[in-house]
Amino acid sequence: MKALSFMAAMTLIMVAFTACNPDCKSIQGIGINTKDVYNNYQFVITANPLTSLIGRKVFIGGVPAASEFKDGVGLIVTVPDKEALAPGPQEIKIEDPDCLDVFVIDDFQIVPEGYFNNLANYAPPIPPEIVIPSIPISFPASVDNAWLSPEDPGYCLWFIMYKDADGKPTALINPDSSFEQATCWCLRDFNTSHLPYAMNRMGGRIEYDPVKKESHINVFIDRSQTTGEVEEYTGEFIDINNTVYVNKRGYVDCPDINCDMTPQNLNDPPTTGHLMLLTSKKTGKQLVAFQLVL
Repeated sequence: MKALSFMAAMTLIMVAFTACNPDCKSIQGIGINTKDVYNNYQFVITANPLTSLIGRKVFIGGVPAASEFKDGVGLIVTVPDKEALAPGPQEIKIEDPDCLDVFVIDDFQIVPEGYFNNLANYAPPIPPEIVIPSIPISFPASVDNAWLSPEDPGYCLWFIMYKDADGKPTALINPDSSFEQATCWCLRDFNTSHLPYAMNRMGGRIEYDPVKKESHINVFIDRSQTTGEVEEYTGEFIDINNTVYVNKRGYVDCPDINCDMTPQNLNDPPTTGHLMLLTSKKTGKQLVAFQLVL
């Protein structure tokens, strides 16, 4: 009984100390852009304001994690490698000595390799590094094309734009002809629950501002037949040569995927150099896809 009373008293003292400590300015509105990542992958922690995260140390499962604050983005955290942190549920903590530390989330998990490839409903592969837009690239000659994930050639986006009276592409995506998982570099096995083509309809706008020389992408992916929801993405076109993906387009094979399709079983899918960088408005997860030359 005395032990319980002692613990209760200590808890009250700690709370009171935190509340009365003039140096304690608790972080508000903490968010995270994904709860499932591989070892060595990056994710983003946000707060309101973002600047409250400057200089904060982050621990995952008690292991220190490298982090870097990016203005306008948040705290970019790199998951420790598997020698330091094994796959499984983990707890994220932001160091704050004045506030007795801040626990961010406790249902975060490190997933094993191949996790996303084996998920039903074609969950978009997570980029291993958070992509920070650099100098914008010119608008592609035509958006109509297949766009492949540099992380998984079995994931793709197929865009067809509405045409005007003269047959020229408009800024509107044709939802009757545009699909997530429609034409990919590698086919998934016909004999499993992972159907080769999910055919999730896509709509929205893809346009270019000639005055500001900026591209603007707003895509709605209708997964109501699979995950039961519509997810909205916003983004822009960037140059693949200014990202880590410039050397990640050479596929030796397609893991866990039937890649006997001809002629699309080549090792190095050609690209126009355009990379579509999209961010989910719901989760903050990034999605990247490069334009395939057909």
